[in-house]
Amino acid sequence: MAKRTTKPLFRILPLGLRFIENALLVVCACIFMLLMFLGAGDVIGRFFFSRPITGAYELSTMMMGAIVLLGWAYTQRQGGHVAVELFYNKFPPLFKRAAALFSQILSLGLFAIITYKSWGVAMSHTLEGRSFQTLDLASGPFHFLVPIGGFLICLEIILGFFASSEKAGQP
Repeated sequence: MAKRTTKPLFRILPLGLRFIENALLVVCACIFMLLMFLGAGDVIGRFFFSRPITGAYELSTMMMGAIVLLGWAYTQRQGGHVAVELFYNKFPPLFKRAAALFSQILSLGLFAIITYKSWGVAMSHTLEGRSFQTLDLASGPFHFLVPIGGFLICLEIILGFFASSEKAGQP
């Protein structure tokens, strides 16, 4: 009987992360639809009734930010982030593995810093009770999208790191 080498956490964590990423993908799709309706309503109100939607610009920038930030981890899982492969394909497999490892470590460090720093910014905006200029809406909760997206992409990078190390260990 073969002994399982993977820990239970690394069997459960990917499933939970996939569920969260897929749920956020649905949220992003809904936000995108609302963004389209907001833009269309603002244009119709502006040109036909001379009454644009108050705060449409701020709402649309928040929505676009939410789509990007909540989609980070899903895009990482799909391998959809920009990669420069002009010279990469010409190098031997050992160099490619080393470059991928370096890239993962660098990305993890960068997104960990983004997550940490943005958490502080979101907390300060929330505790100070800041709001948007044209809307009577608190800005603090929207700032939490950055650390949420950053934390999820950090988890996805870590899972990708372990997945690539398992592949490297297999013949």
